Amino acid sequence: MKVAFFTEGGYQGKVPKNNPNMRTDMAWVHALDADHYPIYLIEQLPSNSYDLGIAILPKIKDKIRQLDVATEMNRICNVSSVMQESNYFMWQDESIEDQIWYLNTLGGVDFMFTHNNIDQQYYSGLLNKSCEKLPSVMITDFVKTSNEKIDAVAIGGNLVAAYRGIDSYMVARELDLPIHAISSGRKKQNEEALGITHIPWTTWLGWMEQLSKFKYGVQFGIGGAGSFNLNCAYLGIPCIGLKELESQNLCFPDLSIGDVDLKKGKELILKLKNDQEFYNYCSKTAQENYTKHFAVDKFYTTIKNIYKKYSNED
Repeated sequence: MKVAFFTEGGYQGKVPKNNPNMRTDMAWVHALDADHYPIYLIEQLPSNSYDLGIAILPKIKDKIRQLDVATEMNRICNVSSVMQESNYFMWQDESIEDQIWYLNTLGGVDFMFTHNNIDQQYYSGLLNKSCEKLPSVMITDFVKTSNEKIDAVAIGGNLVAAYRGIDSYMVARELDLPIHAISSGRKKQNEEALGITHIPWTTWLGWMEQLSKFKYGVQFGIGGAGSFNLNCAYLGIPCIGLKELESQNLCFPDLSIGDVDLKKGKELILKLKNDQEFYNYCSKTAQENYTKHFAVDKFYTTIKNIYKKYSNED
């Protein structure tokens, strides 16, 4: 199966296994041995070049607003798809023109990829067409863990609505331990006033080594790839999060809560601190569940079967 990926990334070609910045989108490209193209160059590709095309539409659409991405993908690829970006409703903050462009693009491809069951349910109803889940995946061959271990908690986002960072913070502070957070482009001024220490931006491999130092994780981000929760599972770091997020619920079933049940989240994180047997159990089962549900070979088989479904191949 020959796959093309189209994103706002400025690189072209394959993603090698030793790429130091193997975040989720690049891990998808590598796992599928796909060719990546900057999406604004899509008109330059020859027709009938690929079996499957996957586009991730950027949040800022200045460079692609005039492109008919769906038509171009259908010209280039036997089967065309768009992958969800961010949680299922963030696109509604864009201009009306961009919202209409987005819906027209989704309507013009063969199907849409989503992250979680809740996203699949939403988009299939919105579009009146099939949606498929594209599981998150990690390429871990070059991951190194730190020998330094600290009795502290990492929260998986800054204090903005998309990450629900203040919710994560309020649960994490129950431990009365140092709280660390990532430094994303959405980081707000004066987050440090709450006593949060920020992890400087680094490559994905650098991030994994930094994250491996921590004893606890908390992430209440709504939908999306759930990469923080998946990273924690791989490293065996018990993480409190939302059951709607599949990387969380599949890897940490005993630490997953309902959307608004922060009281339960506080109870669980205190149990992790005070019950070493429970902590060890959650750590061990997370690593086992990661292998069971998110291994690379399982990911590839899933995508291959989805392609067959839409290409009518036997």
